[in-house]
Amino acid sequence: MLVHGALHSIEERFDTGRFRGKRALICVTTGATATESGADGKEGDIDLLLWPTAYTLRYLGFDIYQHAVLHGVHGYFTGDEKAALERRLTDALTAQHDLIADLPDRSLIPFNADDDFDQTCRLRADRPSYSPFIRHKT
Repeated sequence: MLVHGALHSIEERFDTGRFRGKRALICVTTGATATESGADGKEGDIDLLLWPTAYTLRYLGFDIYQHAVLHGVHGYFTGDEKAALERRLTDALTAQHDLIADLPDRSLIPFNADDDFDQTCRLRADRPSYSPFIRHKT
């Protein structure tokens, strides 16, 4: 729970958040394929689904790396499919060391800076929109 005063305050959020200068990485699995979790996929766009979590961390001042997503993880496989999934999960865990080592080269999710908003906290017309959740009114 993000209790006001414990992790943030009116003065300490977004660009001035208590966790500015720190970075976070969201690692998740899906039961779907990458295609199903794409922008036009049946499961919904994984980037949009994870955006509220990323924005919560942004609210606290974190910079957030692009997500690490492992698709096709679910518990109803049996036999050879289950063994293949277990190998993929073992490989993914082994690759975590490389993932962490490569973090300095990993892209960050772009967010609007505090000064991209006017006095009424609306996105300025001359500033870019990085998310369908914060966009220019049409």
